[in-house]
Amino acid sequence: MKKIFFLLLLLSGVSFGQEEILNYAEEEPEFPGGINAMNKFIYDNVEYPMKSRENKEQGIVYVQFVIMKDGSIDSVKVIRGVSELLDAEAIRVIKKMPKWKPAEQAGKKVNCLFTIPINFRLR
Repeated sequence: MKKIFFLLLLLSGVSFGQEEILNYAEEEPEFPGGINAMNKFIYDNVEYPMKSRENKEQGIVYVQFVIMKDGSIDSVKVIRGVSELLDAEAIRVIKKMPKWKPAEQAGKKVNCLFTIPINFRLR
């Protein structure tokens, strides 16, 4: 009986402990206050690392993360970085974000992948 149950699980594709993450949803996740509020949050919270300033490091760090059903942020990672210090700062700022309005698919809240660029530019 156990073998049949296990085989059924394999065939059905059920995975315990891991929920589906969509790349796109009918209703995309939204930062509280919208895109302008998100840009302001990033601008207000990024602290350009002193070592990066000294080394004149600049560029765009692309950060990918999951907006969970409850609006929290999970699985933050850099998919294209600039330097170790700037990448770490981008991750720090994303992890500091407040809860988002989660994505929806067919009227239900879902986990959704999201990617944003954070531009580090010396002036």
